[in-house]
Amino acid sequence: MPHKISQELDRLTSDGNGYGDPQAQLIDDRKFQMLMKAYETAVETRKLEIELFWSRSLFFWGFIASAFVAYATLRRYGSDISVVVACFGFVCSFAWSLGNRGGKFWQESWETKVERIEPSITGPMFSRPESVQVHKNFWLRGRRFSVSKVAIALSDYTIVLWLSVIAWEMLRLLAPVAVVPCAKTWAVVGFVLFSLIYGAAIFFAARSTPPLNNVA
Repeated sequence: MPHKISQELDRLTSDGNGYGDPQAQLIDDRKFQMLMKAYETAVETRKLEIELFWSRSLFFWGFIASAFVAYATLRRYGSDISVVVACFGFVCSFAWSLGNRGGKFWQESWETKVERIEPSITGPMFSRPESVQVHKNFWLRGRRFSVSKVAIALSDYTIVLWLSVIAWEMLRLLAPVAVVPCAKTWAVVGFVLFSLIYGAAIFFAARSTPPLNNVA
């Protein structure tokens, strides 16, 4: 869309007859109106993509939470159907992760359009965030973390969690009885260590990406 607008604006500009010409003024007005329309469309679509991102997350999390409750209930009564519920939870988490990445892609696509058009309309607003928290509490002040990246990381974590549950269920069903208690201890320790490492990885990987106009 920005490429087509740029071609149209170049065509219109090349038709002008110079400074002070009424036709040139008309061209300038049309140029500004086209840029304003493109900017408003990009901002509104970006806002819509953000809203859809969280709406999809709530939709998938409803299924995942239900799967957790159903799994815990079935395990309480010793039902082997619990492995089926775990597989369902895994598929829901995998779909959630893909949906998050798709939503993030389109959100960033429209953010890029906004950052390219806004210098001619409002100046750098989205592309130049203000640093207003320098003197605030070091621990509780805001940080430049991407909430959408955090959501993606959480969805990936639930995938690993369900895979661990499925592996445990298969081990419980197929392995000799004597192996299960020892494997359970190592599995719990391994998952705790993985969770700590994963949390640290999120801290470093979930920072917000610098805006397009701030990248050298």
